[in-house]
Amino acid sequence: MIFASEHPAKKEFSVTISLEKALECKALSSEMVKHLNPGILSEEKPGSYYATIRFRNITYVIYGKYQEWASFFNMKKWRQAKPILGNRAFSTN
Repeated sequence: MIFASEHPAKKEFSVTISLEKALECKALSSEMVKHLNPGILSEEKPGSYYATIRFRNITYVIYGKYQEWASFFNMKKWRQAKPILGNRAFSTN
């Protein structure tokens, strides 16, 4: 007999990658376009900016400099303007 408490819990996977690497995956970058908000870039500061997004049961922690994220959000606006392309949390350190 096996009790529910004896079953191992599902493991949570977390991956930390650069914004540049994240953009190499079309599906992940599409999720980023849908869910990330440029509001965090209201003030430029030294260091990296971090975004956390859950995609395909994996938590991705994506990091990049201010200019990299600014370029991403400018690209995001361009993508949203093109209907043919279709289609979390954000913090700084």
